[in-house]
Amino acid sequence: MNHLATILVREPAGIDRDREAIRTGVPLARGTVNEVAGLALLDAQQRRLPAQFKVLATWPDGSVKWLLVDTRVSVSAGGDLRVSLARADAAISADAIEIQQFDDRLRVDTGAAVFEIPRAGDGRFASVSVGGRACLESSGMVVRARGARNAPLTVRLVEAKVEEHGPVRASIACAGIIEAQGRELVRLELRLVFIQGSAAVRVECEIWNPRAARHVGGLWDLGDAGSALLEDLSIELRPSQPPRQLTWQAEPGQWHESPATAWSLYQDSSGGERWNSPNHLDAGGKLTVGFRGYRVQGAEGRVLHQGERASPVVQVGGAGTSIAATVEHFWQNFPKALRWDGVALSVGLFPAECLAEFELQGGEKKRHAVLLGFGGESPPRAMAALHAPLTVSLDPAESAATRAVGYLVPANEDHNAEYLRYISSIVEGANSFVAKRELIDEYGWRNFGDLYADHEAVHHKGPEPFISHYNNQYDFVYGAGMHFLRTGDRRWRDLMTEAARHLIDIDIYHTREDKAGFSGGLLWHTDHYQPAATCTHRTYSARNAKGPYGGGPSNEHNYTSGLLQYYYLTGDPGAASAILELADWVMAMDDGSRTLLGFIDDGPTGLASKSRDMDFHKPGRGAGVSRRPAQGRTTHRDLAGARHPQVSCVPPGRASRAGIRARTVQ
Repeated sequence: MNHLATILVREPAGIDRDREAIRTGVPLARGTVNEVAGLALLDAQQRRLPAQFKVLATWPDGSVKWLLVDTRVSVSAGGDLRVSLARADAAISADAIEIQQFDDRLRVDTGAAVFEIPRAGDGRFASVSVGGRACLESSGMVVRARGARNAPLTVRLVEAKVEEHGPVRASIACAGIIEAQGRELVRLELRLVFIQGSAAVRVECEIWNPRAARHVGGLWDLGDAGSALLEDLSIELRPSQPPRQLTWQAEPGQWHESPATAWSLYQDSSGGERWNSPNHLDAGGKLTVGFRGYRVQGAEGRVLHQGERASPVVQVGGAGTSIAATVEHFWQNFPKALRWDGVALSVGLFPAECLAEFELQGGEKKRHAVLLGFGGESPPRAMAALHAPLTVSLDPAESAATRAVGYLVPANEDHNAEYLRYISSIVEGANSFVAKRELIDEYGWRNFGDLYADHEAVHHKGPEPFISHYNNQYDFVYGAGMHFLRTGDRRWRDLMTEAARHLIDIDIYHTREDKAGFSGGLLWHTDHYQPAATCTHRTYSARNAKGPYGGGPSNEHNYTSGLLQYYYLTGDPGAASAILELADWVMAMDDGSRTLLGFIDDGPTGLASKSRDMDFHKPGRGAGVSRRPAQGRTTHRDLAGARHPQVSCVPPGRASRAGIRARTVQ
């Protein structure tokens, strides 16, 4: 067989992994692969592994430039594995995920469990059976929501579609609406991800406020009339049989058993030294956190355990079946809750236990990832592995040799020792970016993934930390992705992924209801040398105004190269959607027909190419960032195929002009 690329897998947490799913993008040299049908994945003993391939980008000659690879691997605790992508003589048959589509539902059979997903209806989004036995009551898995001041909300699912279907991995995308008295409050997106041979399902639950912020005077503070308020957002599951006991851990390796009576684990704050930082304010300037870390409570509120940073798993079991649940980045994206009330297991994504209501600003999103497991009697290792996934990287020399990434040089071939020392300080030592998060407690559901802009605190004096967010001052996602490819160091991939998710959810102004120059735009870093106050990550706060002041998304801070690279490495469809949304924004802001005087002059406005002011359209940030030419052949069609139609913010009409869009996405 002809070797094409090496995928390096390492087990970092001392847990034996049995057929754990991994996914990564792989760059390929021009002219190397024209068809994926003749590809295979091999372990060190040249044994074939289950494989699933998807082309993400092509070279000008049509050959594959970036390939998304899914497989399942077994790795011993602390061990590593080299997986080879190679040409194969012939395809082999293997067990695969089966999906049946009916008029009223979708049926997914992973070989270990059967899931049924209604095409539309109320908040019930799935049921599950293992070995022919129903794991849940007829209500199945349900999304529950309550609004401001505990007002009842209605959850409606309007469409469920197969998003991806392969032998290793499949996903179903469900679009819905959360309503208050018949009026849309927020939109709901559920992505259910299934792995062949697994009785677990990953549920990515995203809520989105599609309304525009009012941002009167160009000010973007919390409390804006375009915001949506939630008291609680939870996923609820009711076992089909009464459980006999609860098995749980708050932190890895510390398993406990409790009676199947009332129980909860609630993470109120990050648990760090700066847990009550002024980074965590509501619209009135009051702290939203009440105590440091997490608490585990039993019947009648009795405290069973407490600590600082939980990465929990809870399982309710009995009568031959069980249900387990956990949340990715549980403490980092606080507040979060796992609860058992004697009847139902619930996962609090925006939990009512928090002191404050949850304000989703106009055009803001948040995606949470939940893992639910069914079947076995013992706590499934797949739950714990979510908090410490296998480390997956590529061989830097092989990646550079493909020339799929411009100017990529492996770190061990770079002889500039001073530069390497400087760069390594970003991921290690007391001044690493992760360490700097602790200075202002850059955690919580809205903050996690952003970086502390400590350079803006140069003139700050006083005991309180200076709150400032880096927030797209430059394309950090791209830099982190490049250094991951140069080094294979997992820490760079983590920084890239966390920053990209924050950018996609919080930093892009996801609305169609504002002016063309604003809708779908990228909100940039917070004020130079001024505290962020209550504008969160949206630059301009009324608390800093001393005269004419304000603004919005900037064409000079519109970065998509990092998002594109993140998409190539992960296949995240949210990244594809975000890139197209930013491309559409570029076209919209330059489209004279969308201005107030468009009926007189519908020619280009120049807003997309200006730098600093309307008199400068020569080389500069605006022209360079929002109007740079394309590289390679990732087109609007490639990205549009990965985008969930309900999530996108593509304006009609002119937004479909392929030429402009293809130039702006790279």
